Amino acid sequence: NLYNNFVKVIKYNITRTSKIVVLDLGAHKGRFLSKIDKKFDCDKIIAVEPIEELSLYLKSLSNSLKCPCLVYNKAIFSTDNLPLKFYINSF
Repeated sequence: NLYNNFVKVIKYNITRTSKIVVLDLGAHKGRFLSKIDKKFDCDKIIAVEPIEELSLYLKSLSNSLKCPCLVYNKAIFSTDNLPLKFYINSF
């Protein structure tokens, strides 16, 4: 799964002096970043979540993480000026 592959890549590529900054795009409820926070001593986690309710939830969750976590209520978009559809799944 994605998490296990990420852990393998991190363990293979970092040293004790490496800085770890994790960027979680579409952070949803923070399950991935919570696991990363428990497994590694990150220097920073950046979580981007476009759904406002989940963004607020992530901000409250970030207070319980050992790594500093910045949460942005933003979406990634296209710059070609075509109309985009944004679907919000139930959570």
